[in-house]
Order: sequence, then structure tokens, then C-alpha cells
Amino acid sequence: MSGSQYLKPINRKNLFLSLVVLSLVVVLGCYCPKNAAIQPSSLLDTLPYYGFKHETQQQALELLLKKSQALGSEESLSRKFPTRKYPDEVLQDVLQFAAMTQAHLTIRSGQQERWQVKPAAWMKDNPAEIIQACQQLGLIDEIKPEMTNPDVLCILGSTFKNMQSRLDYAATLVNQRGLKAHYLILLTGQRPAALGIDGDQAELLAIAKNYHIAELADLMETHLMKQAYKNSALANKLPTEIIDTKAGTLSRPTTATTVIDLCQWLSRHLDVKKIIFVSEQPHIKYQEAVIYEVLKLQNVNIEFQVVGAKISDSTDVKSAVGALGSQIWAATPRVIRETRLMTRDPALIKEYQQLYDKQPFIYSNVHAESKRGESFK
Repeated sequence: MSGSQYLKPINRKNLFLSLVVLSLVVVLGCYCPKNAAIQPSSLLDTLPYYGFKHETQQQALELLLKKSQALGSEESLSRKFPTRKYPDEVLQDVLQFAAMTQAHLTIRSGQQERWQVKPAAWMKDNPAEIIQACQQLGLIDEIKPEMTNPDVLCILGSTFKNMQSRLDYAATLVNQRGLKAHYLILLTGQRPAALGIDGDQAELLAIAKNYHIAELADLMETHLMKQAYKNSALANKLPTEIIDTKAGTLSRPTTATTVIDLCQWLSRHLDVKKIIFVSEQPHIKYQEAVIYEVLKLQNVNIEFQVVGAKISDSTDVKSAVGALGSQIWAATPRVIRETRLMTRDPALIKEYQQLYDKQPFIYSNVHAESKRGESFK
């Protein structure tokens, strides 16, 4: 039986929702966990909620912020963000922290792809020291599964090369490390193949021919994922489904929109309680933060982990640093929620909205929804 006989395309109307609007209602309005943490009195108190629990990690973060000039050479996180008297002041610092790491670490704007971002000059200054800091922050080394028997093994979409690597890593988990799963899901969508990124012209034309596609403009990430799957050691190993997400109102599907479509699949498979998502470093913690938000806002209660191989290029400072900035940005709604930094201050609410309106890849339509009065009721 060929690998393609296992593939069951899921074509349906894009269900993309305004995630920030929903998260703002929960984060800034009415969420109150039963076992609530002590409300932080400074930004430093929130860092463990971002995953920076150890002093060495906080020192590594501060090093990168100084190198990027987000902090002055004589500044420190404790000086820039001292102990505050009121929760709204701490929230202001958290939003400023997320904004400055976006500007100085991610340096990605609008609809730029990661590969379109050029490394900043400071990233070339002692790159070994920068990579070491990123390693301390959990962006370099392999993240291994804690589950041994997930219900679903889910491969996250990416460039063709990355999808091949993710499938290879997943095959190692299944074929060599004894991981067992009931389903394999290929989570991808209608992103046009990028010449020079997904492959050269000859490579992409060969894949297009396999799917009877005449023009490269019609070759999508979904086709690349299918091809990577057919060539992988996972082909025919597990019942496999492909989730083919439409671009909708965005320029292409994103981690968030593909996971929204996954939630629709999960609504028809209520036996699924545990999922392992497969990515690779340095993007694991960023994607974990995005997936957490989507599942919460879709009211899907499952256990999940994002895993993957170590960074493939230990000299790729730009990707590691950029992923750190994206991780902080994507995790901030959860941090605000978990630390109970709720507010009714219109200025802070507007600042929060603007922070996430700048990056429509994950959260979108904030202003349109708030103008209709759908936020902060």
C-alpha cells in the first residue's frame, strides 16, 4: 500500500478566529485560577512564567538584551524594571518587555518570513557567546518526549527541508525509541512553495510533476509535506491524515490557524487526550506558547508537548535569537493570565492590542473586533 493511500485531505472553510480579542477577555478581564500565584511586584517575578527559572538563564537573557542594545551597557533588568507598587505598573513593564524583545531580538515586521530577515550587526560579534546564552535559555538542545504513548504524533508544517527533518526525527522516535501513537497527523496548509527556500527550481518542478501541477505558483506546502512523508521512514507506519489549512484572510496559514483546524479534527476524535507535536530547535518553545493559547481559546482540553531535534546549524545566531523574541511575545498572554496582572485601564488595554496587532501571523483583527465592542465586556 502506498503512503498516499493513507492520506485523507481535510478541506473545509477556514475557521480562523480573533485570538487576541478572546485572550484579552480572559487575560485582562475575568480569569481567576483556583490556585493563583502570588501577584508579581516586578518584571523579574514574571520571568519564571516565561520558562526562565534559573539565575543563569536570567543572566543569559540579560546578556542578549545588552548585546542587542535593548538594555544599555550599564543597565540591568532589575534597574530598568524595578519593584513596583501597583499591578498595572508591572503589567506596563511586561508589555514593554515583550515589545522591546520583538524590536531587538525578533526584528521581524509585517508579513516577513523568518528567512527574509537579515541578521543585525551585533549578532556577528562573538556569535559563540550568543549561542551559549541561547543554549542556557533552552533554544539549542533536543527536547525529548516525556510521553511514551501519545494518541497523536503531529508533524508541524515548515519549509520542505525542515519537514523532512521533522519526519526523520519522528521516525526515530517511533522506529528506534519505541514511541507508540494511534494517529500520525501532518499539519500543513496553503503556503506557496518558496524558490530557494523549499528547494531549487529543478527540485520543486520534480515535486510539482508528481502532483500534476503545471505552475510552481500552484505548488503548496501541503504538496511538499506529502512528498516528504512519502520519502520518510514513517510512510505506512501509522494511520495518517493530512490537515490542509487555507490561507483565509492572511497571506498564508500559520501555526495558529493550522492548530485551529486541528481542533476541528479533535472535535470528531474525542478519544484523543495526548498529542506530541514535532518541530525542531530553536522554535519549540515559541510554538508551544502558540499551541497553548489556541487550545485554551478553542476550549480543547488535552495534554501536549512540543519536541524536536537540536538546532541543525549551531552558528545560526539569527534564528536562535529571533526565536527567543518570538517565544517571549507568544508567551506573554499566558504569563499575564497566570500572574493575575488584570486591568481595566484603557491605555494598557490599547497597548496590549497594538502589541499583537503588529504581527497578524498569530493574532489578528484586534482593532476591528474591539471597535465592535466585543472586548472587555
